[in-house]
Amino acid sequence: MGIIALVLVVGVLLVATCLWQRHQTRSPVTDPARPGVPAVHWPNGRGTGRWDDDAWIQTLREAMTLAAVAVNARDFSDPALRDIMSDEVLESYVWSARVMAPADYHPGPQPFVVLDLESSAASAVVSACHAGRWSIADPDYVPTPENFMTGRGYRHVWELALRADGTRYVTSLTRVGPPGDLCPNAGTVVGYFDPPPPYGESRDVVIGPDGRPSGSPTRLLDVSPLASAGLERADALLVRHDGVLGRPGTHPLWAVQRPKSSNAATRAS
Repeated sequence: MGIIALVLVVGVLLVATCLWQRHQTRSPVTDPARPGVPAVHWPNGRGTGRWDDDAWIQTLREAMTLAAVAVNARDFSDPALRDIMSDEVLESYVWSARVMAPADYHPGPQPFVVLDLESSAASAVVSACHAGRWSIADPDYVPTPENFMTGRGYRHVWELALRADGTRYVTSLTRVGPPGDLCPNAGTVVGYFDPPPPYGESRDVVIGPDGRPSGSPTRLLDVSPLASAGLERADALLVRHDGVLGRPGTHPLWAVQRPKSSNAATRAS
């Protein structure tokens, strides 16, 4: 039994080593620039393990690319973006842009690693772990692919569907678990825009899907008065000047201002 156990352990180690080397030796690839979308350089390829070539995952990655371009431009009126995301998902990104610091940019498409994929001919559910820090104002602090090898991120569930004309699109996004419930993001696929965005350059107006300035501005909510009311911080993460609250389960990025003694803001993106 001892010899059999030793052989099994050695076999597992060899397989794990081969898989790790395969990930490490992925060839860099660059998606060429297209109208309205800069080139994207993927230092370790665009691989997502066994789902590398799955059409649903490719659709999700394309949606992440177009969304990052829109976030950086603060303009969500691109017809291609509106075609690949439902109105509900797109509106969540518009909300995110309102709370994002005006000098922050996304270095590239939102990095994520696929945890699970359930799909049929007509729809798919993708469980993914997303990078927890991807809104950057200083180019010296842009994360490298190595930063994601042992880090942790935020669990999201994406739902996608197939239209009658054969095109795929993202129908919903759900943030799973409370903000402190992190998932391992080893193997996260990271791409960078080339040329990079103008980090630190401030912009204020957010253009909605209809091509017009979007809604009233969003401000950070001081949650210090909420403790006495028994309200959890995660229950009131976003507030616009009109008092409408956003929930963590419906928005991919949120911000909370800690009690004044902290002088800090917690932000996940």
